[in-house]
Amino acid sequence: MRDRRFLLDGMLGKLARWLRLLGEEAIYERDMADDDLVAKALKEKLILLTSDEELFRMASSRGVEACLVERRPIHEELRLLAGRYGICLELDPSLSRCPRCGAPLRGASREEVEGSVPPGSFMRYREYWICSNKSCKKVYWRGSHWRNIHKTLRKCGGVRGAGIDEAEAQPRGRGASSQARQEGHSGMAEEPRKDKPP
Repeated sequence: MRDRRFLLDGMLGKLARWLRLLGEEAIYERDMADDDLVAKALKEKLILLTSDEELFRMASSRGVEACLVERRPIHEELRLLAGRYGICLELDPSLSRCPRCGAPLRGASREEVEGSVPPGSFMRYREYWICSNKSCKKVYWRGSHWRNIHKTLRKCGGVRGAGIDEAEAQPRGRGASSQARQEGHSGMAEEPRKDKPP
């Protein structure tokens, strides 16, 4: 069980999704004011991750453990945090969290997810995971981006993944299939949805 918990400001949404995927508790506050972020981090003993130097200095001066994350490619951000906090750069679906809301994932049977997965994917894949948050319940499976996640993890020092397909969204050519597009949000294959991620 990990003791550390992260709080990320509005500029680090992609990093929050990746940390969740790697099993870290990453609270993402897109619109919270700086003073409120600092107060929340202090009250809940959260590690504040921010790309805002002013916020970083404010948090540090008030006794909050904070890390200034300079904007760079995602694999470099992950490598930095892995080195500082000992984050494991490998995937394990039993530890992963929902990239969308941060709740733990759990294994799901094919019967449970039937109707929530595009027919082509349902016929092709046998293993599924579902968000444990009843207000989210997103379904995930090993989709077409498995190579992309391995590529990203190799860049930041990870060498293998043990579970679900998750990686940063990659640009697609004009010939990309509709199924691939459905599987492409933030890299993890998931049921299609209308809303946009944080």
